[in-house]
Amino acid sequence: MLDHFDYARKLVGVEHLAVGSDLDVVGNANPIGGGFQPSGQPNFERYGFHTGAGGQIAVDGLGQPKRMFDLTEGLIGRGYGDADIRMILGGNAARVLTAIWPAVKTENGS
Repeated sequence: MLDHFDYARKLVGVEHLAVGSDLDVVGNANPIGGGFQPSGQPNFERYGFHTGAGGQIAVDGLGQPKRMFDLTEGLIGRGYGDADIRMILGGNAARVLTAIWPAVKTENGS
C-alpha cells in the first residue's frame, strides 16, 4: 500500500491522496448486512476486488485495529511530512467534500 501511495504522489501529487477505508461501523470490509461474501454485494463487478494470499479481504498487514497507526508510521518512514500526512488521513477528503457538498443556506442566509 505504501508503494501505491508513493506512486500516486509522484503521478498526481500528495494533495490528491486520501485513505478510502471502505469499512462499515463494525470493522467488516463489506457493507453491513452483506455477510462475509463480497461477491454477493450490490454492484460487486464494478470493484477491483481482490483477496490476500490467505483469502483475507483486508490489505495484508492492515486487517487489524492498529491499521491507521501502522499506515501512519509507514508514511513517516517513507519521509512524508506532518502536513502531507494530515492531508492523506483526512484533510484532502474534507477539502474535496466541502467543495462538492457546499453547506445549504437557510432562508435567513446562515
